[in-house]
Amino acid sequence: MKTRRGLVSVCVHGAAFWLVSMWCFMPLVGVAAEIAGLRLTGLNAFLESRNRYSETRIKSVSGETLEREPRLQKELGLVTHSYVYHPNLLQMDISGSVFLDQRSFTRAQTTVSIQEEDTNKDTAITWNLAAHFRFLREKPYPVTLYYQRQNPLVSTGLAGSFNQRNTEYGLKFALLGPFSPIDVQVGASRRTSLGEGPSQVVDETFDLVSVRASRTFLKDGRAELLYDLTRLNSSSGSPDLPILMNGYTEHRTNFNSRLRFGGDEQYELSETATYTWRSDPQRLDARFSPVFRWRHSSRLDTTYRYDFSMTNLPGNADSLRHAGSAAVRYVPNERWFGGVEVHAEKADEASAVKLTSFGLGSSGSYIQPVPFGRLTIGLGVNYDLEDQKGTLNLVSVRDESLTMTGVTTVTLARDFALASSVKVTNTARTQTFIEGLDYELIVIGSQTQLRRLIAGNILEGQTVLVDYSFESRGTFKYSVLGSRFTAELEVARFYRLYLRYQDNRQTVQSGDPGVPLNSVRTVEVGARANVPLRWRGITVGAEARYTRQEEDIAPFDSTKLDAFMQLPLPYRSMLRLSVRQSLTNNYNFPSDNKLTGFTATLRSRPMHRLSTTAMVNYEVDTGSLIKTRRSEARIGADWQVRRVKVNAFALYLQEKQGEFDRERLEAWVTVRRELW
Repeated sequence: MKTRRGLVSVCVHGAAFWLVSMWCFMPLVGVAAEIAGLRLTGLNAFLESRNRYSETRIKSVSGETLEREPRLQKELGLVTHSYVYHPNLLQMDISGSVFLDQRSFTRAQTTVSIQEEDTNKDTAITWNLAAHFRFLREKPYPVTLYYQRQNPLVSTGLAGSFNQRNTEYGLKFALLGPFSPIDVQVGASRRTSLGEGPSQVVDETFDLVSVRASRTFLKDGRAELLYDLTRLNSSSGSPDLPILMNGYTEHRTNFNSRLRFGGDEQYELSETATYTWRSDPQRLDARFSPVFRWRHSSRLDTTYRYDFSMTNLPGNADSLRHAGSAAVRYVPNERWFGGVEVHAEKADEASAVKLTSFGLGSSGSYIQPVPFGRLTIGLGVNYDLEDQKGTLNLVSVRDESLTMTGVTTVTLARDFALASSVKVTNTARTQTFIEGLDYELIVIGSQTQLRRLIAGNILEGQTVLVDYSFESRGTFKYSVLGSRFTAELEVARFYRLYLRYQDNRQTVQSGDPGVPLNSVRTVEVGARANVPLRWRGITVGAEARYTRQEEDIAPFDSTKLDAFMQLPLPYRSMLRLSVRQSLTNNYNFPSDNKLTGFTATLRSRPMHRLSTTAMVNYEVDTGSLIKTRRSEARIGADWQVRRVKVNAFALYLQEKQGEFDRERLEAWVTVRRELW
């Protein structure tokens, strides 16, 4: 009896499996030539050699440090493409490689009392692997499983580079139409990154679960819902600073939609809504922003917008904002444009400042052809009434993101920031940077600026997070009356003369702001030219601009000059030369700007399959309190013949900031041979 029941069960399950299989793969049965148990569709192998040399020299009044790192890597890899039964059942892309890494690192340090040198040599054999398994890729329910391990050479700006091991695995699944009325895509993955260099340590684990659902309707209508769950654990940072392990969990939901309706599709409604919750530190952000557009005719349209945002932070630092606007745009003909907008806002920031504002603005432009070109005139006026009630003197700002590029200053978003409250960390919040060692604070009027110090631990191009407090300016009511005027004359398509004027007058209506308001009047004049010459295809161009800004707190004037020349050369080459100068004079503060720069770029294809690029750049700023100079030279070449590809690159970079000098030399050559 049991045997009979078992036989019946096997038959039922077998029949069910056969029916499901036939339903899934019936369209494939007719393609008998492609059916196979396992078929290899692509196979190639390669051998690659990478030779790299880097040298960093750091000079200061206390001494000199020299770091050298020659490196040789040889990699042998194999790439395969195959499928099981049929390409639409299971398609496999598997590649792997093994490579030898030989590295030598030497650090020599010389001071008044110490002279020492350390050398470390190591040889490692490691491997890369990437595997993607795609099931039912032509069906409305495809599935992908993947795993990949890579060991890329990661650059850390001017401070060097190191090998980093990245491992990622996960799956992707989708339900698509017509099987599902809503397109759904689901993914889950884990990525780990490990690596250590002279100036950077990487130790991170990143988990991600994502769900995306979308639906199209009517003619151009679409709605999309996204949900991401992320978890990060990090012990990354600079080896010269203490590293504290940190991490967070974040839930993020985003919904956006667009709908056009009406007999002529003259109505359009779009919406964006986001909800984000993050731990360590806890933070909740929500936003809802619908926009309604009504195209009354080809000449007249109106737009209505509402914005809601909310942020909840621990420590009584919540914020809430409601804002709305209505705008009318009228274009009677190709020469005229006009528009009017009314707007209102109500905000409660960190339970310390309550702001209510109303405003009205209008703008227009007119284009007038003239015998030798075209004249464009623009006008604008606005009036705003601001009512602020401050219950606390200081308001906190958290997680303001800034990117530190070179030694260029970046300005905090809020005016009147308290310099002593500024805290700068890396994005993982595992390290806190130190003022005077890693960055410099510059206060000009109501603005606070940060500048990276090349002797510090903030890398070139690194993004940092800034926390600080700013003065709320008390309880008061004030008005802003603004006016704008622009005029631009285009002559013979190649020349432009322009004039811009803007005046924003702030007047206290009642109360005491505590800190001065800042009425601003700006006048800017300039000329721009971009002229292709008839002689040998040369193009020259230049722009000169003068700006004078009169304001209550930090008036200044600035002059900017830019010029370039681009000329073709033999052997399919192009040379571009450019010079620039920027002069800024701050009347009430000692920190000015006097920047002079030069750049030359040569691109060439002297031979078939050979391309080269060379660039020289020089920049010096003598107006700041800390003098800076930057020199850079790069050259690269790519050459390929048949199955051999050669890539070469060399870089020399010198940065000088005050009494600190950093030199960087890097060169590498990569030769890749496709074996078959």
